[in-house]
Amino acid sequence: MDRITRRSLISYLGKASLAVPLVGLIACSSSPAASPTAAPASTSAAAAPTSASSAPTSAASTPAPQAAAAPAANGKTPVVIWYGTDYLQATTDTLASQLADFTKKTGIPAKLEVKSGSWGDQLNAAVQAGTAPDAWQSYDYQCQYWNAQGQAMEISQLINKYKNQQGGFFPYVEATIGNNGKTFAVPLAVNTWPFHARQDLLDKVNGGKWPDTWELQQTVGKTITSAPKLYAYGWTMGKTNDTNNHFIGTLWTFGGKLQNEDGTFGLKANDDAALAVLDLAKKMYSDLKIIPPAVVQWDDGGNNNAYQDEQVAWTSNPLSILGWLQQHKPDLAKITSLFNYPKGPAGSFGQVDVWGVTIWKNTKQPDAILGAAEWWIDPTHYADRIRTLAPRFTPMYQGLLDDKVWDNPIYQGVKDIAKTGRIMAYAASPQAGYSTFTTRFLIGEMMQNLLVKNLSSKDAYNQFYQAAKQVYSQY
Repeated sequence: MDRITRRSLISYLGKASLAVPLVGLIACSSSPAASPTAAPASTSAAAAPTSASSAPTSAASTPAPQAAAAPAANGKTPVVIWYGTDYLQATTDTLASQLADFTKKTGIPAKLEVKSGSWGDQLNAAVQAGTAPDAWQSYDYQCQYWNAQGQAMEISQLINKYKNQQGGFFPYVEATIGNNGKTFAVPLAVNTWPFHARQDLLDKVNGGKWPDTWELQQTVGKTITSAPKLYAYGWTMGKTNDTNNHFIGTLWTFGGKLQNEDGTFGLKANDDAALAVLDLAKKMYSDLKIIPPAVVQWDDGGNNNAYQDEQVAWTSNPLSILGWLQQHKPDLAKITSLFNYPKGPAGSFGQVDVWGVTIWKNTKQPDAILGAAEWWIDPTHYADRIRTLAPRFTPMYQGLLDDKVWDNPIYQGVKDIAKTGRIMAYAASPQAGYSTFTTRFLIGEMMQNLLVKNLSSKDAYNQFYQAAKQVYSQY
């Protein structure tokens, strides 16, 4: 992607008439302190994911929360949706405001319950106990994870009503929420994943140019790094969602993928592309030391915080970083530029993820929760939300990318990713096996085996490969 000039972005947004300027720019899934949507634990023994910030919590040791709210004043019990606390507040504020409009219009009470901390464990316990909320936020591959666990309502009738409106959903949206012609999650948002980079540092050491190959990442990164104050690359390597994204985006550049077109497991024993990624990670982390040591402990907000605290020169992330800077460190925002993934032997590819909401198949109020979900994805309401929060999310409706809010040339690179980007499950919809091993953070475990336990690339990969292959074999 060509450089997206930050000065012009600041100027443009300063003139834009937005209801909530940039406050919807959140972290990739959570606040810095927690990873609330980080892989709720499985409802079967085959998959037991944990949150990024705590040890595994069994249903037996976690009190099962009661999701149902007290009866509303009109005597009706609200439908309840659990949603992770956002890095900046406006995303949940906007969703809650739209639910309030839904209630005012229909008389059906609905409540957005914002969760924080290790709420994946809480959700797991509630599902197992039969006290889950009517719906909950699901990050990308988790949309199919809950389907694989038999807990997601099949909602094809609702989605079919809207998927062809406003130019239709982008294909990767349908690929994320659907499986075998049926739909199991309500799509809410699309993230593009550019690299945020310190343009002032690049101006000093690389003539202002983005080091757009992995070879240049190493040479320029070594020049920029001044440990322990500043490191070049914030490559997340904890047991969390961002680790999945960073590994997968890099894997593509070496010609690898986690799934084949037919949905089968895309990696092989001694996979050349995967081993190349691990060799690169170990060299940058252990040998060149241009990656912060703390990355193995980061949750989904770790790379956001590191960039915002000026501890790293660049990192891959949705535009949450940029929005936070606009509000809290405008001077740093002005010297931040956006770029695509560095090239590998196979090239460079744009990355997107899709956020959704899973409706619990055992909800006692199916019509009410489906009505609330429909209110959110109705093109008029949806366009209002995306426009208000722009450029935090790119729209799931293709026609809405033609909205005038995206007209400024500074958005061209982000628009290109939105139009052509790959979902992490590429080259197929998230299959049950894929959704389970990513939700269990087996990739993060591999990275920690590589860097914390200091296993060889081959040994760390082999452990991951055998575990992921076993997960696939269960479905």
